[in-house]
Amino acid sequence: MDFDNFPLEVGVQVDPRFQEKVDSEKLVAWTVRLLQELVLDEEIDGVYAPLEMGIAIVGDAEIQQLNRDYRGQDSPTDILSFSMQTEESKFLSTDQPFYLGDLVISYTRVESQAAQLGHTPDAEIHFLVLHGLLHLAGYDDETEEGNILMWERQMYLWQQITQQSEFAFQIATERNDFHTG
Repeated sequence: MDFDNFPLEVGVQVDPRFQEKVDSEKLVAWTVRLLQELVLDEEIDGVYAPLEMGIAIVGDAEIQQLNRDYRGQDSPTDILSFSMQTEESKFLSTDQPFYLGDLVISYTRVESQAAQLGHTPDAEIHFLVLHGLLHLAGYDDETEEGNILMWERQMYLWQQITQQSEFAFQIATERNDFHTG
């Protein structure tokens, strides 16, 4: 696919408290690379227009409010995904960009989880973006079967793009979210 004729646009908004800690350009480049991989692998199917999406970096209080309002869980979380994909929206005119959805990430959780798992906040935020993009592509980790499929795909993509298979396995096993067999 020629991505010059199929642009991928990522908007990033960073809470002022975290602007010095988040490299927005690096985050956009990472996200575009993931989107390219998902489009090439037909994970995002039926979309025949340029893709757009947004990422918001917030604190725990903001993500807790969103988590309460949209998921009924009154606690902070690391990432929330808000998909705009519907069966009808996939086949809209190619003259207009297709808005895939938004990811909201708690930088407070990013720092905490990175410290707990022994890697950098950049690695953690990149891993969360990958996880969130898979949700936007239709993966669901609410069932055991869905969780297994999503984590297998997440590990595969992380390894393909970063060539860091040991890191991906470490993250998955330490989070106790990766299942085998």
